[in-house]
Amino acid sequence: MRTADSRELARAFGRRHHNVLAAIDLVLSRCPAAAPHYRFGEHPVTAGLGGTRYVRHALIDRTGFMLLAMSFPSTQRETALGWLMAYDDLI
Repeated sequence: MRTADSRELARAFGRRHHNVLAAIDLVLSRCPAAAPHYRFGEHPVTAGLGGTRYVRHALIDRTGFMLLAMSFPSTQRETALGWLMAYDDLI
């Protein structure tokens, strides 16, 4: 199954990664049955003073991506449609 990484989505669509994760969390709080479409993991990030911390990210399948885009408020519907149309180009 093909998936897109939440970090790639944030980069591709000019969003902050933590906002993409917050949107995923909102989808999951409203529709717990969507959980199989999101797989969470952690990736290492260099922190200040040379330390390493681990940050959460998600692998999202096509259905999860569509649920995420559909969760946008109506004022951002054009952005959501652009996301849906661009999904196949990302993966």
